[in-house]
Amino acid sequence: MKTKLNKFLSKNESLAIEEFRRRLKKSLEDDLLKIELFGSKARGAF
Repeated sequence: MKTKLNKFLSKNESLAIEEFRRRLKKSLEDDLLKIELFGSKARGAF
C-alpha cells in the first residue's frame, strides 16, 4: 500500500490493511470503487 498513511501505521497495521484490501479486491473485483480508512489513526491524531 503506497499512501501517506504509512507514516502513521505500524508495519503490522499496514500489512493487515493491505491483506484486507487484497481480499476485498479479489472478492468484489470491479464492484470495489474505493476503500477509505478513517478515525484518529488515519488522521494521525493518536
